Amino acid sequence: MATSMINGSALTAVEACPAEVREILHAAACGEELTFEQGLVLATAEGSALEALVAVADQLRRETVGDLITYVVNRNINFTNVCFVGCSFCGFSRGPGAADAYSLSFDEVVRRALEAWERGATEVCVQGGLPRDLDGFFYRDLLRAIKHAIPEMHVHAFSPMEIDYGVTKTGMALRDYLGMMKDEGLGSIPGTAAEILDDRVRKELSPNKLPVGRWVEIITAAHELGIPTTSTMMYGHVEEPADWVRHLLLLRAITDTWKSPRIGCGTCSCCGRSKNAPADLRSSCRSDSSMRRRGSTVMVARGRERNGKSTCAYMPWRVCCSTERSGTCRCLG
Repeated sequence: MATSMINGSALTAVEACPAEVREILHAAACGEELTFEQGLVLATAEGSALEALVAVADQLRRETVGDLITYVVNRNINFTNVCFVGCSFCGFSRGPGAADAYSLSFDEVVRRALEAWERGATEVCVQGGLPRDLDGFFYRDLLRAIKHAIPEMHVHAFSPMEIDYGVTKTGMALRDYLGMMKDEGLGSIPGTAAEILDDRVRKELSPNKLPVGRWVEIITAAHELGIPTTSTMMYGHVEEPADWVRHLLLLRAITDTWKSPRIGCGTCSCCGRSKNAPADLRSSCRSDSSMRRRGSTVMVARGRERNGKSTCAYMPWRVCCSTERSGTCRCLG
């Protein structure tokens, strides 16, 4: 792995921070993979330690990919808000009898995709709730309809939760199901339904959601079949800093496999704050400064990606790690 010497304003910031943090930042700059304990130190950094962390991460980002930011014009199409899963943080899902429940027809989804294409979009992100009466081949048929109408449109669709639901509904083996979806034109899979990749946290947030092991199995199988994925982390609810670090270390372990020349790869990681949760869950959210710590931790926890293909760009409330197609990065809203 490439190494870097901390310099400029980053070096000034590092020299002013506590010795323990300084040592960790130098290790990260030299390409060392940080341990759980080191990640936890960064996850709880304050004051000068936080400022040094942000400065070093920004230096690594600049050296790896420069300051040019590119993006993909994308339209999100949520085909239904009817869902039985019942995540405690969700402000989107509705029961089938709710006054504002909806389910879009294939024709309407295709119309929206065509409208996006005509306005310059090259990608649609297609996801939805999980209705109990969903046909097993619904996802395949929806994908087929979009690709038939717009063959060149990249379809970034169906989270691991939806893939698992499709497998359950059809009775197909996971790899066979993913292979079928790839053959129909599935371009990549959004790595949502990750929330926090810790079963203890997941049981509290959403006991009906797929367990960590199944999420990893689906993501890994997709990569083995050459289907790229993204990954997510939702913060600001019942989790603790240690949960952020464990989540990131798991993604790092998967990323090590992604870099194999035999296997596809993850294109980006997006971290977002829980903001539409019910009041009782919002009351447990961390402060903005704590979220800022989390954002900084992601950058150094992922560090300088192998082969210089992926990096992280810091913003006060989110992180983008991108290796998007053709060297561009996905626009994460």
